[in-house]
Amino acid sequence: MGYFVIRGSPLDIFYSLVTLYQHVSSVGLLLIVMGAFTLAILLLKIFQFRRLGLSKVQFIDQALAHVKAGQYSQALQSLGTIKHPVAAVLQALIEKKFQHDESVQYVEAEVQRVGEARLSQLESYLRPIEVMSNLAPLVGLLGTVLGIIMVFSAVKSATYVDPGQLSNGISHALVTTALGLCVAIPAQIGFHYLDSCIEKVRLVMSDSVAQMINQPAKR
Repeated sequence: MGYFVIRGSPLDIFYSLVTLYQHVSSVGLLLIVMGAFTLAILLLKIFQFRRLGLSKVQFIDQALAHVKAGQYSQALQSLGTIKHPVAAVLQALIEKKFQHDESVQYVEAEVQRVGEARLSQLESYLRPIEVMSNLAPLVGLLGTVLGIIMVFSAVKSATYVDPGQLSNGISHALVTTALGLCVAIPAQIGFHYLDSCIEKVRLVMSDSVAQMINQPAKR
């Protein structure tokens, strides 16, 4: 379990080694928990996105064709089977504009309300991933700094230090930095991937609403 050899009080040596080991283990355990938490959220969001079929947008053209033909009930029926967030927005638009003949201002407000609610569902739990990606390297670095402080505090009171074992002790303290990066890098990649998926949905939503809201109502 020794990280470096100090020729001094055997009891002091033992306590120095145990303290460093416990420090690295506790910070490492914290980072492992953070990594597991981040991974769980990433898997949850990926499953959610796949279940909603965010990459499948063929239904938009079908709904638009129904609206152009004045087949509003068929459009609503086809959209009702789709889990994609854009489908709910188009449903609200068709109901308010073409079936209930509401004012443009009311339709736009309702579409915005439904759209923001659906996008908010997609964005849920993304913030913790971003926080973990920023926090993990700092926790790892803090663990390393504190570990090195412990190493040199032990060296300060020693009569002799083996340089090879000293470097070994420092390398063990650096483990927490490596662990922090192992948590942060996948978290950053996952966050930006999910964020880009949401941004695509936002653009598709805006484009489809613009196309449909400009269609004249047919009676």
